[in-house]
Amino acid sequence: MQVLLSTGSLSWYSLPQRFAIARAAGVDGLELLLTPRLARRGVERVRELEEEYGLPVRTVHSILRVQLRSAEQMAADIVESALLAASFDGCSALVIHPPPAPHAQTREARQWFDAVARALEIAEGASFQLALENLSRSRPGQRPTAFDQLEYVLRVVGEWDLRFTLDTAHAASFGWDLVATASAMLPRLANVHLSDAVERDFYLSLANSLLRDHRLPGRGSLPLAPLLRLLEQRHYAGFVTLELSPLAFGVPRPSRVIEQLRDAITFCRHIGQATAGGVPPGSSQRSRESG
Repeated sequence: MQVLLSTGSLSWYSLPQRFAIARAAGVDGLELLLTPRLARRGVERVRELEEEYGLPVRTVHSILRVQLRSAEQMAADIVESALLAASFDGCSALVIHPPPAPHAQTREARQWFDAVARALEIAEGASFQLALENLSRSRPGQRPTAFDQLEYVLRVVGEWDLRFTLDTAHAASFGWDLVATASAMLPRLANVHLSDAVERDFYLSLANSLLRDHRLPGRGSLPLAPLLRLLEQRHYAGFVTLELSPLAFGVPRPSRVIEQLRDAITFCRHIGQATAGGVPPGSSQRSRESG
């Protein structure tokens, strides 16, 4: 398996700086997080940076908007993201989010499925796959939708011939057992968004994304080492992507960011064996399930 870094993890920096930091840290490639601004400008500059730094974009994350968006906008973003992903020769997967709909019979869900059908046509011509990412319980008291139920998502992915992106922090927010979830997803698992999380909820969803979830491995309570060992034992050939909060690194000094990324990459490549017990240096790790 290859270790990637999401460009969204380094949002404090310019795109050239992100490529430079990622190369210095030693990742195998990047997951390009599309933003509305980047989508408007096009990806030609990103392709130039691939060549300049010898660092390929291996996966693309569909356009992510901070503000709430309509079902029509979300559907249009999926199609536009697929067209942009097709620009990268080395892209193997486009990460997409499920619709903000309680079940598949709503208008929002139908628009989403129509967009997925169009994106699948684009993907087939460009030889990448669509990888559905599980979302998080973003705020206290949030009621799960059908797309937050693992059994339902497994069925949708199978029926539509999609792939999975397993986000570890998102899965843990719903109390999913990471090893059991990965086992269920493995036949169609293309990408793992790897990050740690703590057992604290904030009222605002953005705070949960930046402060509760997407922490550096070993800076939370998730059983990441057993998950990585399972992937090794099952000969997983997909990607492990470090998708981290920009706040996870503390003071964003490039040398310090590179050092922390190197530790995280070592942890991933050694399949949870970075130190005795499979815990990154200076960290403690316990299972969220075990309390």
